Amino acid sequence: MKFGCCTTMEYYDLLDKLGYDYIEIQGAKVAQMPEEELEETARRLKEGRVKCCGFNVAIPADLAIIGPNYSQERTQAYAKELCRRGSLLGIQNIGIGSPNSRKLPEGYDKELAWKQAGEFVTTFAKEAQPYGINILWETLNHLECNFSLSIPEAVEFVKGLDLPNVFMVGDLYHMALEQEGAKELLEALPLLRHVHLAQRDKDGNRGYPDMAHLEEYRQVLQPVLDAGYDLTLSAEAFYGPVPEGAEEAIRVFRALVG
Repeated sequence: MKFGCCTTMEYYDLLDKLGYDYIEIQGAKVAQMPEEELEETARRLKEGRVKCCGFNVAIPADLAIIGPNYSQERTQAYAKELCRRGSLLGIQNIGIGSPNSRKLPEGYDKELAWKQAGEFVTTFAKEAQPYGINILWETLNHLECNFSLSIPEAVEFVKGLDLPNVFMVGDLYHMALEQEGAKELLEALPLLRHVHLAQRDKDGNRGYPDMAHLEEYRQVLQPVLDAGYDLTLSAEAFYGPVPEGAEEAIRVFRALVG
């Protein structure tokens, strides 16, 4: 099992010191990087021990995955450039979560939305395939968006696309809010290529996983580990100090995996 942390290159040396295998970077920010900064990031990743496993937060809020503002033309242009940049950084995966790009207005045709989602993912997959990059569909939660919140539904969606480089992210934070657990994650196991872990605090913030909730994480992950999952596990937090959070998260990971 390889351990990652979703953060910025500012904390690259910290992750190296803590023993992480990977950094995971926000794709939407990489898409806006000046070429000089992109080249410097690529250099550091190539020369350093810690590599970049992929992009989280890959889709900017103004690029619709579904809904009335969906545009296949804009999707293709963005996918082409993001995959090019990802290849320079040596990434393996691009996660497609991005709740702000997946909010449907009331009454919108769900069948049409699924068709748009399929076209969006297919477009990304075709641009990513020449670089050996996987596209990973992620289920979200009802507090953040109103589309594709169920793992079994997502499994059916990804299987229906039947594309060689389209798989899934398992995100225990979203799963907990949707009251999903080991049973659902095991259903996704043949498609599972990456796992995110975070902890919701009392104020509703998405923080770093902590040792106080270790047994809760273990209940969901242990059956999947026992069934053979042995790829990547990343802390994906959007709140809390990175140094302390990253240190606590890798303690959790080591306790989970042994």
